Amino acid sequence: MRRLNAMGVLLLVGLAMPGCKQKEVLTQVGDINLAGCEVPAGMTREAAEKVECADSEPAAAPEASAIVARVEATPVAAAANASALAAVATNLEAGQAVALDAEVIKVAILARAAQDGGSEYTDARKSVGGDLDGDGTVDVAVLYSLEGAAGGNGSVGYLAAFVRASGQLKLVDTATLSGSAQALKLKDGAVHLKLLSLGMDDSACCPSVEEDAIYVLHGNKWLQVQVQP
Repeated sequence: MRRLNAMGVLLLVGLAMPGCKQKEVLTQVGDINLAGCEVPAGMTREAAEKVECADSEPAAAPEASAIVARVEATPVAAAANASALAAVATNLEAGQAVALDAEVIKVAILARAAQDGGSEYTDARKSVGGDLDGDGTVDVAVLYSLEGAAGGNGSVGYLAAFVRASGQLKLVDTATLSGSAQALKLKDGAVHLKLLSLGMDDSACCPSVEEDAIYVLHGNKWLQVQVQP
């Protein structure tokens, strides 16, 4: 701050002395008040003494982390955080359940392939989810084929039933199909298939006779239902 000149000191001291009847003198450029703060020119003594120093540091703003902490502590923010965490947990559980279902199905097909001596043609696999046994849970019907089963050159189709117990899938039955399955759907608890069978003039590789097949799960066993014409 600019050094106080003698004229300014004498002026302010004179103004501060009680009992003086001299004419009110206004401040000039370079004057400072008793608090040591520079005051603008043209102010009365009373107004000059109320001036605060311009270089006083402003109060520090609250840190961003403190603001965030206060926001997160509010009931609305806490509820939002809880909902977000619950959604993440639900998604993780759903992803884990899908991965576990896929592993159960894969292991069951590999076991059947080892039993019958074939290998799965994975591109032909189809599956559909729904209630197969009437307990209200989502079961899975899987249609797949094994090539070279029983030492042959063709492929054999299978329909596997996986029911859900205690949240996990379990293979309960597998039916060997009479033809090559082309379509799979679930309606009212029954599995509907489109099969291609060998006609009289068909070679072993190329079945051409189309037929419908319906299977229902009864007592954890596949039963083929007669299709009504």
